[in-house]
Amino acid sequence: MVGMTLAVALARAGLRTVMFERGTMPAQLEATFDGRVSAIALGSKHILSGIGAWQAMAEHAQPIHDIRVSDSYAPVFLHYDHHEVGSEPFGYIVENRYIRHALQKSIAELPTLTVLERNMVDSIERSDAHLTLTLKDKSQLSCRLLVGAD
Repeated sequence: MVGMTLAVALARAGLRTVMFERGTMPAQLEATFDGRVSAIALGSKHILSGIGAWQAMAEHAQPIHDIRVSDSYAPVFLHYDHHEVGSEPFGYIVENRYIRHALQKSIAELPTLTVLERNMVDSIERSDAHLTLTLKDKSQLSCRLLVGAD
């Protein structure tokens, strides 16, 4: 999800972007793919909004208004109330599948973003000016920036 977010942001900024994905994109949309949820900090929500992905997941997001930090059975704890720092929630809880759906929807809208499977890369060579990726079919891609995101 982090890599998809960066790829969408770069493509929306006008950069031709190639994203290599570990698995197939359609499989990630199946309800059984990943039952986990993520806590999205307010700053990350603003990033997702800025790249046009938040709107597609907003109805599935639950706001974090309060945080309670405790240590097992200790009688004391810390309590944070979002009203003490502003009017917006601290962040949101969102199922990963809704995040992936929103990001893949954004990817589909971007002609400057190409998605390839990770196992298509045969080798990577670096020079002072750029990197060259040779794919299994012997075609090559050149770039000045290569990012690994997990």
